[in-house]
Amino acid sequence: MLSILKNRFVRLNINSFEFDGKAAFAIFISDVTRKTARKVNELDIIQKHQINQMAENLTSTVSHEMQTPLSSILFFIAQLEIFIAKLIEMGQPADQAIKFLHLIKSQLMLMQTFVSDLLDMR
Repeated sequence: MLSILKNRFVRLNINSFEFDGKAAFAIFISDVTRKTARKVNELDIIQKHQINQMAENLTSTVSHEMQTPLSSILFFIAQLEIFIAKLIEMGQPADQAIKFLHLIKSQLMLMQTFVSDLLDMR
């Protein structure tokens, strides 16, 4: 049995036995305040390590999940610039440029959804 007594942790062991034909009890009380405090500190350290690990995993995931759409956006922007320049040189309509703009918009919407979901977790 573990209990708190005036900010102390004590362990109480009660053993029963027979002495001269009568029931007898032996009571052992030991102060385990330091041992308990060490265990609490160890748990705090473990929890802090787990939280740090979770934060690192989150950072890694966010980094990967945001870099992929950003890379796609940058690629499509570069392609759009090339197409627009060529279309202007050839005097043609910019239909393909509009298609790339839709691709850019969809990638941005995916990133917005991801960021929104991430912020909702807070």
